[in-house]
Amino acid sequence: MTTDLRLGDLRLTDVRMSDLDPRDADTAARIQAVLLPAHAQEAALLRVDGPAPPARSLADLQSSGEQFIGAWCGDQLAGVLSVKDGDDAGQRCIALLVVHPRHQRQGVARRLMATLLQREPQQPHVVSTGARNTPALTLYARCGFNLHRQGTLGAAALPMVQLLRPASQPATLDHAGIAARVPHSGRMCLLHSLLRWSAERIECTALSHADPLNPLRTQGVLLAPNAIEYAAQAMALHGTLSAAPGSAPTPGFLASVRGVRLLVPTLHDVPGALQVAAHKQAGDERQAAYAFTLHDDTGRLLVDGRATVILNALP
Repeated sequence: MTTDLRLGDLRLTDVRMSDLDPRDADTAARIQAVLLPAHAQEAALLRVDGPAPPARSLADLQSSGEQFIGAWCGDQLAGVLSVKDGDDAGQRCIALLVVHPRHQRQGVARRLMATLLQREPQQPHVVSTGARNTPALTLYARCGFNLHRQGTLGAAALPMVQLLRPASQPATLDHAGIAARVPHSGRMCLLHSLLRWSAERIECTALSHADPLNPLRTQGVLLAPNAIEYAAQAMALHGTLSAAPGSAPTPGFLASVRGVRLLVPTLHDVPGALQVAAHKQAGDERQAAYAFTLHDDTGRLLVDGRATVILNALP
Protein backbone atom coordinates (compact mmCIF):
# COMPACT_ATOMS: atom_id res chain seq x y z
CA MET A 1 0.00 0.00 0.00
CA THR A 2 1.37 3.45 -0.88
CA THR A 3 1.32 6.02 1.88
CA ASP A 4 0.16 9.45 0.75
CA LEU A 5 0.23 11.42 4.01
CA ARG A 6 0.61 15.16 3.47
CA LEU A 7 2.90 16.99 5.91
CA GLY A 8 3.22 20.71 5.24
CA ASP A 9 3.71 21.20 1.51
CA LEU A 10 5.43 17.85 0.96
CA ARG A 11 3.91 14.40 0.66
CA LEU A 12 5.86 11.46 2.04
CA THR A 13 5.54 9.81 -1.34
CA ASP A 14 7.48 12.75 -2.82
CA VAL A 15 10.60 11.77 -0.85
CA ARG A 16 13.01 9.52 -2.75
CA MET A 17 15.67 7.54 -0.90
CA SER A 18 19.06 6.60 -2.34
CA ASP A 19 22.56 5.58 -1.27
CA LEU A 20 25.18 8.33 -1.36
CA ASP A 21 28.90 8.00 -2.05
CA PRO A 22 30.70 10.88 -0.28
CA ARG A 23 33.97 9.99 -2.02
CA ASP A 24 32.47 11.85 -4.98
CA ALA A 25 33.32 15.53 -4.45
CA ASP A 26 29.95 16.81 -5.67
CA THR A 27 28.07 14.38 -3.40
CA ALA A 28 30.20 15.36 -0.40
CA ALA A 29 29.45 19.04 -1.12
CA ARG A 30 25.72 18.30 -1.27
CA ILE A 31 25.92 16.48 2.08
CA GLN A 32 27.76 19.38 3.68
CA ALA A 33 25.21 21.86 2.27
CA VAL A 34 22.59 20.02 4.34
CA LEU A 35 24.86 19.56 7.34
CA LEU A 36 26.00 23.16 7.85
CA PRO A 37 22.63 24.88 8.45
CA ALA A 38 21.30 21.90 10.42
CA HIS A 39 24.44 21.92 12.58
CA ALA A 40 24.10 25.64 13.31
CA GLN A 41 20.44 25.14 14.17
CA GLU A 42 21.28 22.30 16.57
CA ALA A 43 23.96 24.39 18.30
CA ALA A 44 21.40 27.14 18.92
CA LEU A 45 18.86 24.59 20.16
CA LEU A 46 21.35 23.11 22.63
CA ARG A 47 22.35 26.61 23.79
CA VAL A 48 26.04 26.03 23.18
CA ASP A 49 28.00 28.90 24.76
CA GLY A 50 30.55 30.54 22.49
CA PRO A 51 31.24 29.41 18.93
CA ALA A 52 29.70 26.08 17.99
CA PRO A 53 32.05 23.17 17.32
CA PRO A 54 32.87 23.04 13.61
CA ALA A 55 30.74 20.88 11.38
CA ARG A 56 32.40 17.98 9.58
CA SER A 57 34.72 18.97 6.77
CA LEU A 58 34.51 17.73 3.20
CA ALA A 59 37.70 15.72 3.73
CA ASP A 60 36.22 14.08 6.82
CA LEU A 61 33.02 13.14 4.97
CA GLN A 62 34.98 11.72 2.04
CA SER A 63 37.28 9.58 4.20
CA SER A 64 34.78 8.52 6.88
CA GLY A 65 34.04 5.03 5.55
CA GLU A 66 30.42 5.47 6.70
CA GLN A 67 27.42 4.33 4.69
CA PHE A 68 25.26 7.30 3.67
CA ILE A 69 21.56 7.38 2.80
CA GLY A 70 20.06 10.48 1.22
CA ALA A 71 16.48 11.73 1.13
CA TRP A 72 15.69 13.66 -2.03
CA CYS A 73 12.85 16.09 -2.72
CA GLY A 74 12.99 16.42 -6.46
CA ASP A 75 16.63 17.21 -7.28
CA GLN A 76 17.33 18.67 -3.82
CA LEU A 77 19.05 16.65 -1.10
CA ALA A 78 16.74 17.24 1.86
CA GLY A 79 18.27 14.97 4.51
CA VAL A 80 21.18 12.66 5.18
CA LEU A 81 21.78 9.68 7.46
CA SER A 82 25.08 7.87 7.90
CA VAL A 83 25.86 4.70 9.82
CA LYS A 84 29.05 2.86 10.79
CA ASP A 85 30.11 -0.03 12.99
CA GLY A 86 29.72 0.78 16.69
CA ASP A 87 32.25 0.40 19.48
CA ASP A 88 30.52 -2.72 20.81
CA ALA A 89 30.61 -5.87 18.67
CA GLY A 90 27.56 -6.24 16.45
CA GLN A 91 26.26 -2.72 17.05
CA ARG A 92 25.73 -0.12 14.34
CA CYS A 93 26.20 3.54 15.20
CA ILE A 94 24.18 6.34 13.59
CA ALA A 95 26.90 8.91 13.03
CA LEU A 96 24.83 11.54 11.24
CA LEU A 97 21.14 12.34 10.87
CA VAL A 98 20.39 15.82 9.56
CA VAL A 99 17.57 17.45 7.63
CA HIS A 100 17.93 20.82 5.94
CA PRO A 101 15.82 23.41 7.83
CA ARG A 102 13.82 24.07 4.66
CA HIS A 103 12.58 20.44 4.69
CA GLN A 104 12.05 19.88 8.40
CA ARG A 105 8.70 18.83 9.92
CA GLN A 106 7.87 16.98 6.69
CA GLY A 107 8.67 13.39 7.71
CA VAL A 108 12.11 13.28 6.08
CA ALA A 109 14.00 12.14 9.21
CA ARG A 110 11.42 9.43 9.86
CA ARG A 111 11.79 8.14 6.31
CA LEU A 112 15.57 8.03 6.67
CA MET A 113 15.30 6.10 9.95
CA ALA A 114 12.71 3.70 8.53
CA THR A 115 14.97 2.98 5.55
CA LEU A 116 17.95 2.21 7.80
CA LEU A 117 16.00 0.01 10.21
CA GLN A 118 14.39 -1.91 7.36
CA ARG A 119 17.83 -2.55 5.84
CA GLU A 120 19.46 -3.62 9.12
CA PRO A 121 16.73 -5.11 11.34
CA GLN A 122 19.05 -7.87 12.62
CA GLN A 123 21.47 -5.42 14.24
CA PRO A 124 21.16 -3.17 17.31
CA HIS A 125 21.70 0.55 16.70
CA VAL A 126 23.10 3.28 18.95
CA VAL A 127 23.01 7.03 18.52
CA SER A 128 24.31 9.96 20.60
CA THR A 129 22.56 13.31 20.86
CA GLY A 130 22.25 16.30 23.14
CA ALA A 131 20.15 15.71 26.24
CA ARG A 132 18.28 18.96 25.46
CA ASN A 133 17.64 18.11 21.81
CA THR A 134 13.93 17.44 22.25
CA PRO A 135 13.07 16.94 18.54
CA ALA A 136 15.80 14.30 18.15
CA LEU A 137 14.87 12.56 21.42
CA THR A 138 11.23 12.42 20.30
CA LEU A 139 12.13 10.97 16.91
CA TYR A 140 14.40 8.27 18.35
CA ALA A 141 11.85 7.32 21.00
CA ARG A 142 9.25 6.81 18.27
CA CYS A 143 11.74 4.57 16.46
CA GLY A 144 12.20 2.34 19.52
CA PHE A 145 15.38 3.81 21.05
CA ASN A 146 15.83 3.92 24.82
CA LEU A 147 18.36 5.56 27.14
CA HIS A 148 21.62 3.60 27.22
CA ARG A 149 24.29 5.93 28.66
CA GLN A 150 24.64 9.54 29.84
CA GLY A 151 27.62 11.88 29.83
CA THR A 152 28.97 15.27 28.86
CA LEU A 153 30.82 16.64 25.84
CA GLY A 154 33.69 19.14 25.68
CA ALA A 155 34.90 21.83 28.03
CA ALA A 156 31.37 23.22 28.32
CA ALA A 157 30.21 19.82 29.67
CA LEU A 158 27.31 19.72 27.22
CA PRO A 159 24.86 17.07 28.53
CA MET A 160 24.72 14.12 26.13
CA VAL A 161 22.84 10.84 25.99
CA GLN A 162 23.46 7.64 24.08
CA LEU A 163 20.35 5.76 22.98
CA LEU A 164 20.08 2.09 22.04
CA ARG A 165 17.59 0.29 19.83
CA PRO A 166 17.75 -3.53 20.08
CA ALA A 167 17.63 -5.59 16.92
CA SER A 168 14.06 -5.97 15.70
CA GLN A 169 14.81 -9.33 14.08
CA PRO A 170 17.28 -12.05 15.07
CA ALA A 171 20.45 -12.71 13.09
CA THR A 172 19.94 -16.51 13.26
CA LEU A 173 17.02 -18.85 13.98
CA ASP A 174 16.43 -22.48 14.85
CA HIS A 175 13.63 -24.61 13.44
CA ALA A 176 11.07 -23.36 15.97
CA GLY A 177 11.93 -19.73 15.20
CA ILE A 178 11.54 -20.35 11.48
CA ALA A 179 8.21 -22.16 11.94
CA ALA A 180 6.88 -19.15 13.84
CA ARG A 181 7.60 -16.90 10.84
CA VAL A 182 6.56 -18.95 7.78
CA PRO A 183 3.10 -20.26 6.81
CA HIS A 184 4.04 -23.92 7.42
CA SER A 185 4.61 -25.75 10.70
CA GLY A 186 5.50 -29.24 11.83
CA ARG A 187 7.10 -31.40 9.14
CA MET A 188 5.91 -29.02 6.43
CA CYS A 189 8.34 -26.44 7.79
CA LEU A 190 11.28 -27.79 5.82
CA LEU A 191 14.11 -25.53 6.97
CA HIS A 192 16.27 -26.44 9.95
CA SER A 193 18.16 -23.22 10.70
CA LEU A 194 18.77 -19.68 9.51
CA LEU A 195 22.52 -19.13 9.14
CA ARG A 196 22.62 -15.48 8.06
CA TRP A 197 20.62 -12.90 6.18
CA SER A 198 20.68 -9.33 4.92
CA ALA A 199 18.29 -7.08 3.01
CA GLU A 200 19.32 -8.83 -0.22
CA ARG A 201 20.13 -12.44 0.72
CA ILE A 202 19.19 -15.30 3.04
CA GLU A 203 21.05 -18.55 3.76
CA CYS A 204 19.47 -21.52 5.55
CA THR A 205 20.11 -25.20 6.19
CA ALA A 206 17.66 -28.10 5.87
CA LEU A 207 17.74 -31.65 7.23
CA SER A 208 14.17 -32.63 6.37
CA HIS A 209 15.20 -34.05 2.99
CA ALA A 210 16.54 -37.11 4.85
CA ASP A 211 13.39 -37.55 6.97
CA PRO A 212 11.50 -40.71 5.84
CA LEU A 213 8.27 -38.97 6.92
CA ASN A 214 8.88 -35.86 4.84
CA PRO A 215 5.37 -35.04 3.45
CA LEU A 216 6.84 -34.16 0.04
CA ARG A 217 8.19 -37.66 -0.59
CA THR A 218 6.64 -39.75 -3.36
CA GLN A 219 6.87 -43.50 -2.79
CA GLY A 220 9.71 -42.89 -0.37
CA VAL A 221 11.65 -40.65 -2.77
CA LEU A 222 12.15 -36.88 -2.55
CA LEU A 223 12.36 -35.74 -6.16
CA ALA A 224 14.62 -32.82 -7.04
CA PRO A 225 11.77 -30.49 -8.17
CA ASN A 226 10.77 -30.27 -4.50
CA ALA A 227 13.80 -28.01 -4.12
CA ILE A 228 11.48 -25.22 -5.27
CA GLU A 229 9.46 -25.59 -2.06
CA TYR A 230 12.63 -25.36 0.02
CA ALA A 231 13.58 -22.18 -1.82
CA ALA A 232 10.04 -20.78 -1.49
CA GLN A 233 10.16 -21.19 2.29
CA ALA A 234 13.53 -19.42 2.41
CA MET A 235 12.05 -16.56 0.37
CA ALA A 236 9.00 -16.39 2.64
CA LEU A 237 11.25 -16.22 5.70
CA HIS A 238 13.32 -13.50 4.07
CA GLY A 239 10.22 -11.46 3.35
CA THR A 240 9.10 -11.71 6.98
CA LEU A 241 12.50 -10.80 8.38
CA SER A 242 13.09 -7.85 6.07
CA ALA A 243 9.63 -6.29 6.45
CA ALA A 244 9.49 -2.78 7.88
CA PRO A 245 9.74 -2.73 11.70
CA GLY A 246 6.33 -3.14 13.30
CA SER A 247 4.59 -4.11 10.08
CA ALA A 248 2.35 -7.13 9.77
CA PRO A 249 3.50 -10.14 7.74
CA THR A 250 2.91 -9.60 4.02
CA PRO A 251 0.72 -12.25 2.38
CA GLY A 252 1.91 -13.52 -0.96
CA PHE A 253 2.39 -16.50 -3.24
CA LEU A 254 4.94 -17.95 -5.67
CA ALA A 255 3.83 -16.65 -9.06
CA SER A 256 6.42 -18.13 -11.41
CA VAL A 257 9.60 -20.19 -11.49
CA ARG A 258 12.03 -19.93 -14.41
CA GLY A 259 15.36 -21.27 -15.52
CA VAL A 260 15.39 -24.13 -13.02
CA ARG A 261 18.30 -26.55 -13.38
CA LEU A 262 18.02 -29.93 -11.65
CA LEU A 263 21.57 -31.25 -11.44
CA VAL A 264 20.55 -34.29 -9.38
CA PRO A 265 17.40 -36.45 -9.75
CA THR A 266 16.59 -36.77 -6.04
CA LEU A 267 17.33 -35.00 -2.75
CA HIS A 268 16.61 -37.64 -0.09
CA ASP A 269 19.95 -39.34 -0.71
CA VAL A 270 22.07 -36.18 -0.42
CA PRO A 271 24.34 -36.67 2.62
CA GLY A 272 24.49 -34.01 5.32
CA ALA A 273 22.51 -30.79 5.34
CA LEU A 274 21.10 -28.95 2.35
CA GLN A 275 22.32 -25.38 1.96
CA VAL A 276 19.39 -23.25 0.77
CA ALA A 277 20.04 -19.68 -0.38
CA ALA A 278 17.95 -16.99 -2.04
CA HIS A 279 19.14 -13.65 -3.39
CA LYS A 280 16.62 -10.84 -3.88
CA GLN A 281 17.43 -9.25 -7.22
CA ALA A 282 14.60 -6.71 -7.47
CA GLY A 283 11.33 -5.89 -5.80
CA ASP A 284 8.79 -3.37 -4.59
CA GLU A 285 5.61 -3.47 -2.50
CA ARG A 286 3.88 -5.59 -5.18
CA GLN A 287 6.40 -8.29 -6.11
CA ALA A 288 9.93 -9.56 -5.60
CA ALA A 289 12.30 -11.45 -7.90
CA TYR A 290 14.76 -13.96 -6.41
CA ALA A 291 17.53 -16.23 -7.61
CA PHE A 292 17.84 -19.41 -5.53
CA THR A 293 20.30 -22.26 -5.09
CA LEU A 294 20.56 -25.54 -3.21
CA HIS A 295 24.00 -26.98 -2.45
CA ASP A 296 25.17 -29.95 -0.45
CA ASP A 297 27.60 -29.75 2.47
CA THR A 298 30.61 -29.88 0.17
CA GLY A 299 29.44 -26.91 -1.90
CA ARG A 300 28.25 -29.01 -4.85
CA LEU A 301 25.40 -27.29 -6.67
CA LEU A 302 22.22 -29.39 -6.73
CA VAL A 303 19.50 -27.06 -8.03
CA ASP A 304 19.27 -23.41 -9.04
CA GLY A 305 16.71 -21.14 -10.66
CA ARG A 306 14.74 -17.91 -10.43
CA ALA A 307 11.35 -17.13 -8.93
CA THR A 308 8.86 -14.28 -8.72
CA VAL A 309 6.79 -13.73 -5.58
CA ILE A 310 3.61 -11.66 -5.69
CA LEU A 311 3.06 -9.70 -2.47
CA ASN A 312 0.00 -8.22 -0.77
CA ALA A 313 -2.20 -10.82 -2.39
CA LEU A 314 -3.54 -14.29 -1.79
CA PRO A 315 -3.48 -17.03 -4.45
